[in-house]
Amino acid sequence: ITTAATVVTTTFPPSTTTPPSSTTTTTSSSSTTTTTTTSSASTTTTATTSSTTTTTTKYLLSSTPGNGAVEPKAVINARNLYKSCINETNIEIDDVELVLSIINTELGGWPILQGVSWNVSTFNLSNFLLKLRKYDNEIAFSVAIATDKKNASVYDIGVRNNTCLTFF
Repeated sequence: ITTAATVVTTTFPPSTTTPPSSTTTTTSSSSTTTTTTTSSASTTTTATTSSTTTTTTKYLLSSTPGNGAVEPKAVINARNLYKSCINETNIEIDDVELVLSIINTELGGWPILQGVSWNVSTFNLSNFLLKLRKYDNEIAFSVAIATDKKNASVYDIGVRNNTCLTFF
């Protein structure tokens, strides 16, 4: 039996700001029992099978919040990512055209895709690398800025070669 943690989400009516003093919910399936106990001080959840967890996660990601509940941004982002991944129609429509459009319009093209129509005289490597950085790509080098551990008013800037180019 594969076990995984269960995500428990509780939504309270708008008129209340605190959970009930104590609530116990028990659900059982053919192979496992899940017990969730909630009190005003703590929440305890036992392990459950991965199929039940998958169902719970799928339900949480595909559902919409009710009763005007405010959700954390991370939950909203996870739900949007999930919906974009299961929307096969949009995946097929966007397919390669979106990536090619970005390469051609924002990055100045790619010689291997454009062949003889690519204009080397208009290509600027510095601008190309800066634009790639916008998409979190670090081709030749990476730059990191961090606060000094001993003095918060001092910033450390680190520049290093990217590991994918070390074999050249």
